[in-house]
Amino acid sequence: MMNLSNISIKNKLVLMQVFTSAFVLGLCITAFVLIDIKGFKDRKVKSSFAIAQVVGFNSVSALEFLDNAAAKKILSELTAQNDILNATILDKEGKVFASYTKLGFDPRYQFSVPAMDQKKFLFTKQNLFVYSKINKNNETIGVVCIRFELSELNNIKISNS
Repeated sequence: MMNLSNISIKNKLVLMQVFTSAFVLGLCITAFVLIDIKGFKDRKVKSSFAIAQVVGFNSVSALEFLDNAAAKKILSELTAQNDILNATILDKEGKVFASYTKLGFDPRYQFSVPAMDQKKFLFTKQNLFVYSKINKNNETIGVVCIRFELSELNNIKISNS
């Protein structure tokens, strides 16, 4: 075993530079991973909220005319998005008007909708929940609730660790 007091000053300085460089590199990698994760979350929220708003906009007439079949048809188009697990349109009383569930997932899934002036999205370990009001003439006539899976985010975390 080598004792630090037996190493020359020149070698001690080199050793100190190596440890400092390794420490700074570790900090840079950590910062990069955190920025990458935050950027992904921000992009995911924006795109997910846009999807919820489009669904809501397209559902206005279905809610007005109590056309469940039309609302279900609108939600069935969400099969093109592989990361959507569940989507629900709630009427103004908060009752399920129409719903969609990705094949292989629980069709009885129930959303717990927060107060709409508080949160429009919520991240958990496995999911992103997005909530968007459906408005007509400045009156809320329903709410779109969508649950997205976050396997892509978890892959980013795993590949960067």
